[in-house]
Amino acid sequence: MSWKDRTTSFDDKPNTFFPWGIQWINRGKDLDPRQPKGGFFQPLSRTEAVGFTIPGSVVTLINSEGGTEEGIYTASLEMAVITRRFRWKRGKGRNTQYAVGKRPGPGWRGQLHILALVRGADGNWHGPVAVTYTGLAGSSFQEAYRQFREAAETVVGEGTPLWQFFGTYQAGGTEMVGSEAKSPITTVVCDCDGGFDPEAQYIGDEMAQEVESLAEQVRAWRDAWRNAGNGDGGEGDTPTPKPKPKDPNAPASKAQWGLIRRLLTELGYEGEERQNKVLRKKGFDPANLTMGQASELIGRLQKARQNRQKKNGNGK
Repeated sequence: MSWKDRTTSFDDKPNTFFPWGIQWINRGKDLDPRQPKGGFFQPLSRTEAVGFTIPGSVVTLINSEGGTEEGIYTASLEMAVITRRFRWKRGKGRNTQYAVGKRPGPGWRGQLHILALVRGADGNWHGPVAVTYTGLAGSSFQEAYRQFREAAETVVGEGTPLWQFFGTYQAGGTEMVGSEAKSPITTVVCDCDGGFDPEAQYIGDEMAQEVESLAEQVRAWRDAWRNAGNGDGGEGDTPTPKPKPKDPNAPASKAQWGLIRRLLTELGYEGEERQNKVLRKKGFDPANLTMGQASELIGRLQKARQNRQKKNGNGK
């Protein structure tokens, strides 16, 4: 069944207990062997709790107190984001304090948790599991997710629950951040340049049904910090900018062009010059393609691909 055939009452607005299993490491030099940049780290002590391992290599994390922990590191991870929650945190141990809303003042750091399905080292989807970001790395992820959302909504339209689709999130460059003392972080980027393909990025019926069955637990997880007075589970604290309404007469977006090029290549039309010739034959001007025309073209190309798959015996 295609993602288009699913009807769902569960949206993916940022929403019991799900285990945390993956954290974002800001500095590659905190790992042994040293890595060129930060990225995703799964402590080996958490693999039993979550029931899977992420793809990557075994490293040792050296924390700020000098302690060490073995785990798996990767600079890239495929995730289907189900929901998010955020709070401010200050102090350690019994002296830890949490706050909601605007940042209370100096010394408070953001704490962002992502509830997601994660592609494991075995190639299968696992979860839901919590992925954690601390400090401004959380803001960096929010921007990466905004890019994913914009690329996806350009194709499937606003209002389609995006937890049904996965994106690839990667370690980007290093930035010096902080309003007080500056410190380096590895930014989070979305691999969205190739466009968004809902058929290829759909998590599948089995996983979609599993997430559906956990809707109440997901909402409880999302709201747990808010209900306990320890933080806010919604988007109000770390807002993800909402994409502006799409003007069908505006120029086709980079995400739309990426998907168009990919679909044409899959249909056997390789090279930009040949692809542009095909577009002109179909009545589209590559130099002046609009968002509305691109949406129509994508639909036609996806249908052509489905027809080819059925003809070759590969239809789903």
